[in-house]
Amino acid sequence: MASEFTATAENTVTCPVCYEFFVPPNTPKDLACPHACCERCLQRMVTMNVPGQPIECPMRCANKTPVPREGVQALKTNLHLKNLAEQHPNYTGGPRHTVPKCAHHDEKTQLYCQHCNQLACHYCILAFHQGRDHSSKDVRTTSQAWKQELGPVLNDVRGNEKKYRENVQKLKDLRDKTLQNRDTEKHRVDESAQRLHQEVDQEKNKLKTQLDQQTQARIAEIDHQTVKLTDQADRLKAAGIVANETKASSDYAYITQHASLLERMKKLLVDEEVSQATCASEITQESKFLERKDLPDLKPGRVATPRQLQLVQEIGGLDNAYHIACSPDGLIIFSEFDKKKVLVYRRQHGQYEQHITLQSPTSNTSKPCGVAVCKNGKFILGKHSGIEVYSAAGKYEKTIKTQHNVDTGVWSVITMPDGGILAGDKSRHVITKHNPTGEITQTINTDIKPYYMTLIHDNHVAMSDYCTDRISVMNMKTGQETLSIDVPKVEGICYDENTECLLIARSEPADDGPNSIQLNTGVIEQYCCITGKLVACLIEGLYHPYGIAMSPDGNLFVCDEKSVKIYKLI
Repeated sequence: MASEFTATAENTVTCPVCYEFFVPPNTPKDLACPHACCERCLQRMVTMNVPGQPIECPMRCANKTPVPREGVQALKTNLHLKNLAEQHPNYTGGPRHTVPKCAHHDEKTQLYCQHCNQLACHYCILAFHQGRDHSSKDVRTTSQAWKQELGPVLNDVRGNEKKYRENVQKLKDLRDKTLQNRDTEKHRVDESAQRLHQEVDQEKNKLKTQLDQQTQARIAEIDHQTVKLTDQADRLKAAGIVANETKASSDYAYITQHASLLERMKKLLVDEEVSQATCASEITQESKFLERKDLPDLKPGRVATPRQLQLVQEIGGLDNAYHIACSPDGLIIFSEFDKKKVLVYRRQHGQYEQHITLQSPTSNTSKPCGVAVCKNGKFILGKHSGIEVYSAAGKYEKTIKTQHNVDTGVWSVITMPDGGILAGDKSRHVITKHNPTGEITQTINTDIKPYYMTLIHDNHVAMSDYCTDRISVMNMKTGQETLSIDVPKVEGICYDENTECLLIARSEPADDGPNSIQLNTGVIEQYCCITGKLVACLIEGLYHPYGIAMSPDGNLFVCDEKSVKIYKLI
């Protein structure tokens, strides 16, 4: 009887996780439930948990204990248990790894029942753990097998930590390169400004301000990712340390912690793999973005500077010229909405002449909307029936659906550098991304109807909606809006990579309806892609401009309802 009382009393004054007496550094801390646990074990639990997550009771009751801001050391110390532990006859003044005794037979618990998840002595195994479902092994065999199971997971944790450290270094290198680019561009701006008069001096200050804004925004993104990756790497390291410490504990101590340890480690790996893949993709994309476009090739008058355009040709006699696109080799394609026709013109001896007319099988039932030219010479046409593909000779080839073979409202189309297609579906308020074979690879929800679209740096898309009087720029990678510009009655939109600006076509609103406009008030305006501010009005007095497009050499094409106007950069 005295022996049973001693064992019970010892279980009371020892930690239920590590079996150490409740004496410093294993100070007993009260939980939100009636149970207590030593401070060291609680610290291990906090390290392995998600920051801010409460501690689960190790006795498997339903209560959870919030972690104070100051840490587990701020939890209330159970002085009564501490005093009892120091006075216990089995306490020798140091750590121990004793074998727990059975509460029923006062025997060493040398066996473990896997079905009951319980340590037991030989007598208990024979009395309580027999049957088809019960499987018992000695403690050492069970512990060694579970430690071996933990090994690969621990190796994965270390490998992921290494990858995060490598990504952190890439971000740091990228940060240094960004600062170097800024310094180089500032020096070039200074040299150019010294050779010019007061007007160029004013432009120099504008350029520096914009460059600092770009750099500060990008540095903030890089620093944020650096802190995020460092924190995740530290968590992985801490988890590995805790796993090593637990693995080095006694077989009995380890068995009691194995299930929760393994579950937390695997969950940590799954969460970190998703975060790592996302971050690695962001690092690659942002690196390309910075190298190519984010710090532009600055020259006086290049950034946020008005274009000088001159009308060189007008293709007249059209009926509601709507969407237009161009190619580097001198082709333009545009749609006549009311006549349900799509025409292709080719540049000959400095003038554009009619080349072919696309033969659409749905021309009698569906009006053409968006148009685009592929690198391989094929033509893309957006219709309510989907995306129609035509050969370079203008022959219909196939129709690509944007939603499970259902007719939708494809109003705008763009071809990607890799041969893929972006389709703006105004009926569903989405943009669908297709690979070169036509398969949908991504669907992006939009706040506005994508009547017109243009591509910015391969990973951003700008779209306009005359119904909401707004332009929206979205990051196709994240699906998040990065810039919003309020513009009344905006129609066509295109990107001018030489000035890092958006060109938009719009007309002045009329008083006789929410979607009506005043004829002969059409303009082409230039907006900064960084600030969203109006830079200049490039063209005035248009009849009713719709779609616009700009060629790599700076020629601007405008669908002005009854004609297509072609402007040359001066």
